[in-house]
Amino acid sequence: MVVTTDILSVTSRCFSTECLKTNSSSSFSWELFYRNVNETGLLNWIKVDDLENIALSNTSSKNLVLKANVLKPEMSYVIRLRYRSFSYKGLTEYSFTTSRPPHGGNCSVGPSQGKAYETMFTFACSGWKTKHLPLLYVFSYYDPYTQLKPLLFRAEEEKFSVKLAPGEPIDNNFELTVFFSIIDSLGGRIDDQRSIKVKTY
Repeated sequence: MVVTTDILSVTSRCFSTECLKTNSSSSFSWELFYRNVNETGLLNWIKVDDLENIALSNTSSKNLVLKANVLKPEMSYVIRLRYRSFSYKGLTEYSFTTSRPPHGGNCSVGPSQGKAYETMFTFACSGWKTKHLPLLYVFSYYDPYTQLKPLLFRAEEEKFSVKLAPGEPIDNNFELTVFFSIIDSLGGRIDDQRSIKVKTY
């Protein structure tokens, strides 16, 4: 099972004495296919034409790296590699299915504004669905003074309350950005963020 929200890296290995002799005449060619149901209800394989646009690596290199969030969830795929040299030809395939990241829920933080180190802010998530339990909830915020992203909470509970440091005092606004991450047991994740005001007065 492949997680769509992660980068996918596929490495080729050849154990033939011929293809181990990689030289200027050697070439690698990657292709990607996904399984689709056509109008008659039959399953067929569709080639992904824009592989170069969704890959982080060169599609003619020895290894293939796909960007995160470019594969469709709950879909069957086949990655095909063709190898050619002056005296040798080879082909191999890697088949896999993708998981669906957590979906259908929402997260919030309240109240929308308060006083630093005094107001109790409540982070809450609800309604998230997945086939891959348990879900992990991660809450954090951006600290404008240290430019770091401190972790506030990481657990299976959907709700958490905490007092926060002040927000950024630009234009006396004291805005603070808080982050939510919902992660399933495979590592599939959904990230979201909200803005609140945490004042010093």
